[in-house]
Parts: sequence; C-alpha cells; structure tokens
Amino acid sequence: MNLQLSENLLVKTLIEEYLDVKKFSHAIVDITRLTGDASTRRYYRLTFEDQSSAIACLDKPTSNDFDLEFVTITKFLAENGISVPEIFISLPEKGFILEEDLGDKTMLSELASKISSLEIDELYQQAINEIVKVHKIAIKNENKPYYLDRFFDSDKLMYEVNLTIDNFVIHLCGESDKSQSIAILREEFSKICSFLSTRKRWVVTHRDYHSRNIMFKNGKLKLIDYQDLRLGLPTYDLVSLLEDAYYKIDGKLRDSLRQSYYDQLKYNYQSFDEFIEEYNLMAIQRIFKAMGSFSYIWKERKDHRYLKYISKCYERLSDLLLETNNSKILLQLNRIFYDS
Repeated sequence: MNLQLSENLLVKTLIEEYLDVKKFSHAIVDITRLTGDASTRRYYRLTFEDQSSAIACLDKPTSNDFDLEFVTITKFLAENGISVPEIFISLPEKGFILEEDLGDKTMLSELASKISSLEIDELYQQAINEIVKVHKIAIKNENKPYYLDRFFDSDKLMYEVNLTIDNFVIHLCGESDKSQSIAILREEFSKICSFLSTRKRWVVTHRDYHSRNIMFKNGKLKLIDYQDLRLGLPTYDLVSLLEDAYYKIDGKLRDSLRQSYYDQLKYNYQSFDEFIEEYNLMAIQRIFKAMGSFSYIWKERKDHRYLKYISKCYERLSDLLLETNNSKILLQLNRIFYDS
C-alpha cells in the first residue's frame, strides 16, 4: 500500500471512530491531500455525502508543535472575538485534528484576483482591523494562560537573527562563521533587539501574521497558524503584514495602513514618530528573520520555492537600513550577499 492510500485510510479510520455523528452524519465520499505550509504537517480535505467538508491535519504525535496548545489557543482567540476556525476533534496523542474547512482562498490569492487599488486597500484594512482586535485583548495577570508567559524579548529576537546568520549568511552565502562580518552583524543586531525589548509594550501577538496565514471565506478574513502566539510588541505583527515577502504593497498604501493602525492603538505610543521608529527597527529584524526562514526551508527540506523571496526581502531590508542609518549592517550584508 502506498503512503497516500495508507494516510487516507488512517484519516478515514480516525474520523469514523471519533467523529460526532450529530455534526457530520453523512459518509465520507472523498479525501484529498492538500498542499501544506512550511511545516511538516499534512492536510486533507474530507468531503461528505451532503457536500459539506472539513480539514484533517496530521503530524507526528510527539511533535512539540502539534499538541493541545493549538486547540487551547484557538479557544482563547475565539472567546475574544477573533475569527479562527472551529475545532471539531482534537487528538494530540495521535497527531490528529479535525477543523473547519476555510476553503482554498488565502488573503494572498484574493489579493491576486483584485483589479482595483480600492479593493486591495479594503482587504488590507480588514487585515489591519483583525490584528488590532488581537492586540486589544486584555492581558490579565491572574490566571494568565501559560502561553502568554512567552515573550518576544531580546533573547527571542536575537534567536531569530542568529537563525538567519546560520542558515542564510553561513550556509547559503558561504560566509565563515568566524568572520569579522558575522561578528559585526551579531553586535549591531544585538543593539536593535535590545532597544526593541526595552519598549515592553506587550500585546498578544499572532507571531506570523502575513497573507498566507490569513484565509478569505464568505467575504471575511480568518486567521490560521497562530500556535506560537506570545506577548510582544504590536509592530511585530504589523511588520509581518505590511512587509510581507509574498505580496509587495506600494509605499502610499503602507503609510495609510500604518496610520490606520496607529489611530486605533495610539495609546501605546507617545507620538507617531516614536511608533514609526519602532516599526522601522522591527521591520529590519523581521525581514532579516524571514530571509533565514526561507534559507532554513531550503537547507533542511531542499524546497527551493521560497528562495525567490530572499532577494525581495533584501531589497526592502537595504532601503530600511539606509533609512535608519544602520550602515554597518548594510555594508557587511552587501559584501556577503553580492560576493556569494
């Protein structure tokens, strides 16, 4: 029996054994493997006799990334009015979750179908409004969920920087790990991460809020891939959306959306200039981190699909480094990037 048939049989068996018959009273007529995300999880669309559907997700039962945490966080977000998929079955010990089928349209694919700038603006405004709702979730010290004890502090931000140094600078570009350039990069990025961590404007952050992690169903946006939710600066999510490597927006729209976000959460900042200063430094860290993630996927899985986004990231990163007078970082990266 081939792997595809074996996994289909496993999904069908799990469904028939644990499915709430009141919710899905019809037999399964089709199981289709879906294209996965950048993780190791496998996704299947189950179609029932009445043409209703659901999504089954499989992963190794021992995976640290696939456990009750996803279900717990989904419930937490739903209780706070955030648009997330409904969970029907959760069996972490079997590496199995059955959830609402949000369809195939991501925000990215919906953006690609838009023909007017007004439609694009409106879709991005929806995404801004949704992440504002996340950032406005009240954080209570009493009975605080354990996942809100995780922070985007200096150590976490530098961990992401080092991921890029290891996977992009050293592995992909071939720079020696003992070179002076790498020492300078670590030192300069450490200054940025330390500065950001001193702001301590903690809000609930999605952690990976971009156009491929936002679904579009029935005219509304729904969030996915939020299982690494943690406390952090609000600009982390905002940068993830507006500096998205998968879809480039023009500068005027970015400015408009940043203003819209600021107008809704300005109480977190003393001035708009302070907000933009934080945004630009966070964008440098976040875009650099994205380059490392794309390099890691190539290194570990030989998946070349994400390599094309590195040059797009680098172009925007260069502009931001010039704008913020971080010439030491730019000088080292230019040497490494163009000499490799």
